[in-house]
Amino acid sequence: MTARDTYVQNMQIELDKLNERLSALEAKAAHAKLEAREHFEAKLDKLRGHSRDALSKWDELKVSSEASWHQWASDMDRMRDAFVHAFHDFKSRV
Repeated sequence: MTARDTYVQNMQIELDKLNERLSALEAKAAHAKLEAREHFEAKLDKLRGHSRDALSKWDELKVSSEASWHQWASDMDRMRDAFVHAFHDFKSRV
């Protein structure tokens, strides 16, 4: 397995775990009081945006060539970090 393949596989695992945790938070927000729900929904929308951005970048990384995947990997790392940061920020407020 090449370094690229390993990176892609590990990134898929990380994104899957984050999206599972996002789903759990969405379920928790559904039980929140109405006044808090609007706040949760705004934060969840932001998280969904980060998730979409990260998955889009990940799709580009998956089809990248062996020669160019490092360039995509640095972008993917930034997208993942933004998603993780937003996720932790949201979770700390729940």
